Amino acid sequence: MLNPCCCISPRVGTLIFGVVDLVISGLWAAEFVSQILNGGGKYINTWVRLGLAVLLVFFALLLIFGALRKEARKIRLWLILMIVYIVCMAIFSILDIYDHGGIAKFGPKDGGQVGGIIVLLYQMWVVWAYLHELQYGPAALTYCPTQVI
Repeated sequence: MLNPCCCISPRVGTLIFGVVDLVISGLWAAEFVSQILNGGGKYINTWVRLGLAVLLVFFALLLIFGALRKEARKIRLWLILMIVYIVCMAIFSILDIYDHGGIAKFGPKDGGQVGGIIVLLYQMWVVWAYLHELQYGPAALTYCPTQVI
């Protein structure tokens, strides 16, 4: 298997993604807490998004601790949860398109979900490579495209 992390180990890439996820989801949760404190608590949508942000904070912590402690079980759990998350995100995106009356009525800002899914898929590839390395050792990964194992 080819190593998806250019010039670094999948463990370091997994840790980097975990920290980035923690910061982004923490800021996202803080934004919704701020909205609730400013009177937005009467909208159920705000509470749902806050719950989702807190769930993503939990996912990021699971990934960080799994990578730091080299625990394949936590890494595997993160991968399973993220697959479920991507499927739910795809369903919600389809429902958003249906609610808006079709793709033609979407603006440029609505394409961010597609970019987010692409980055998330790359992140899952990096984490899967780290899980592969934990299970089969570092010799299981090719660190250079010209290297033959």
